[in-house]
Amino acid sequence: MHIRCKILVCILSVLCVPMARATIMLEQDIAALTQSSTHILKAKVISSKARLSKDRMRIMTDTKLHVLEVWKGHVKGPITAMQPGGITGEIAQKVHGAARFDLNEEVVVFLEARGNRFTVTGMAQGAFHLRFSQKHKKTYALQRFDDGTQLVDPIAHKPITSQSVTLTFEQLKLQVLKALDVPVSPAVPSPPTKPEATSP
Repeated sequence: MHIRCKILVCILSVLCVPMARATIMLEQDIAALTQSSTHILKAKVISSKARLSKDRMRIMTDTKLHVLEVWKGHVKGPITAMQPGGITGEIAQKVHGAARFDLNEEVVVFLEARGNRFTVTGMAQGAFHLRFSQKHKKTYALQRFDDGTQLVDPIAHKPITSQSVTLTFEQLKLQVLKALDVPVSPAVPSPPTKPEATSP
């Protein structure tokens, strides 16, 4: 009887623990994301569709991406990136920290191959959303986190206050190429085009 009471107390203790409302993960900088990924692409979002997992216990969202540039790995044609969470029918599941994509937007994604699909490296950390600034005449690459995401410094193991990273598209690409140890030459302006000679 005494043993049964102890077991019951343990069970009640577990049931009374409040569910975590945030996703806590180690921060990965561009170099870490580059090394952890099998593929790095600039792509355009074609479609997104949620589905139940094979065990019907989770919801996954498949995002189809049209490949514009390949910075790491080899891939042909549209690819599918899957992320946890989504809405299918009347069932919804939200996973804090997961990457979310908008239809027709352009992104730079850090991916890990999983069979015929891919997962986003570091969840939302591995998705940079490209936005063109009319004011600065530049394209910026920015990470996007929800309120339930908390990054932790991988060395100090302390929460990071400023989480999202914003770079110009050129800065992001340069950092990736450096992490891949690809020689990068400074941009050289093209010589002016000579006018074609005309017959007298």
